Formats: sequence, C-alpha cells, structure tokens
Amino acid sequence: GVEFSLEIREKVPALNVHQLALVRLLTILLTNAVEAAQASADKEIALAIFPTEHGVELILENSRPAGDLEVQKIYQADWSTKGPGRGTGLFTVKRILNHETAMLLDTDFDEHRFTQHLTIRSHS
Repeated sequence: GVEFSLEIREKVPALNVHQLALVRLLTILLTNAVEAAQASADKEIALAIFPTEHGVELILENSRPAGDLEVQKIYQADWSTKGPGRGTGLFTVKRILNHETAMLLDTDFDEHRFTQHLTIRSHS
C-alpha cells in the first residue's frame, strides 16, 4: 500500500473556479501521485490544503521512482514515463490551466520526490 497523509487545518473557503475543471485537475494529479508512489521505494503521498490571504494553496508531494525527468516534457501530449498509449493526464492539466486563469501550478521534483503546488486565487 501507499502511506497517505492529509493536512487541512482551517476551513477552506468556497472557490471561484469551475468545479468540474478543478475536480478533473485534482483527479489527474492524485492519480499520478498514487501511480508514482506505488512504483517508488518509499510509497508516500502527502496533501496539504490551506487558505491564504489571496485564495487557497494545495501542496501534493509524493515519492517517485528514481530517474530523470524534464518538466517541459511531462506536460506534452503522449509523453509518459509509463510507456506508450499514456501521457494525456498532465497535458490535460495544462489545457485546464490555460482556461482557468485563477489556478496556477508549480511543479518541482528531485531524484526521489515530486511536488505539485496549486494556487487557486480568489477574485474578491
């Protein structure tokens, strides 16, 4: 199995984004995190969600198998570390982010960890 930790310390306010787009984006990110964690030595996922002065922050970090990644390539259509016939998930995330201007995604990784930092800005 995979060890999963979730941190939500404060009530998260209603978000001014298209809910279906947010659900689709989070589903892709969580699915990728689970698949990478399952294939890694540590098998860990951590998700933190917290309100900020300007909106909401979500930080999703997972263990991953060692190996090279290029952040520019992982968002391309049909590119995947999992072999042919895959690679639509992060490309779809990129398309969602192009339409949902209130959401910003920052991706970071090292040899053993992968982190997605999603900022959802409020429009108030």
